[in-house]
Amino acid sequence: MQNKLFFIFILILFSCKEKNKKLQKQFYDNGNLEYEFTIIDDSLKHGIYKSYYKSGELKHIGNYVKGNVQDSLIEFYKNGKIKGKGIIKNGYKFGWWLHYNQKGVLAGKSEFLLHESKFLKNQSIIYNNNGSINDSLSYYFKINIPDTIPLGKSLGKLELYKSLIKSEKLYIWVIIDNEYKDNIIVKDSFSDGSLKPKFGIFSSKVGLKKVKGEVYEVAFTKEKDSMNEFMNIDKKFFEKIVYVKDTI
Repeated sequence: MQNKLFFIFILILFSCKEKNKKLQKQFYDNGNLEYEFTIIDDSLKHGIYKSYYKSGELKHIGNYVKGNVQDSLIEFYKNGKIKGKGIIKNGYKFGWWLHYNQKGVLAGKSEFLLHESKFLKNQSIIYNNNGSINDSLSYYFKINIPDTIPLGKSLGKLELYKSLIKSEKLYIWVIIDNEYKDNIIVKDSFSDGSLKPKFGIFSSKVGLKKVKGEVYEVAFTKEKDSMNEFMNIDKKFFEKIVYVKDTI
């Protein structure tokens, strides 16, 4: 009897939740569907949504979570090929986004991240038609940090750094948020005069650790037909989860 009552209660609860869901559709002035999505609690968009071009072709597929666009978002050309795709977090692009041309070939990718409560574009790689990287339009870097590091000191390296700024005077520092004893975090700075400096990572305890840092760029440029130099400063950010093992 108790099991039967429990089943009825769950059925009623599920039915109430289903009643709170309403499918909404919006149309263009030509009668074609523009949007379709589900709302809950009479106002909040929640679940899969789709948008369409005025001519009827699918334009976007995404997902709402209680009023905010979240998770995967895919954008299409009118010919049905994917135009771009990536992850949405708190209403903003997050992580690596891929961009395609109308033939479905990868044209570029960009990395977005959250830094100090602001979403920003951290890296951008543009490809030529033959698949090679267009260095005149791209800025990116590669950090080498082992997946497993020892307790205490270990090394990482900036393997590659590509700047948009054309300068013979380009200086690079890697700055690491190193956590020492008593949870004291110190921003340690590393540079050896090259564009591929090594940097130190300090680990005070065994287990998972987030290695967090930035690449700090200073470039000096001159305007055409001028002897005046201008200093340009830029920052790129990175983080990686590693495992710290006991060296004993």
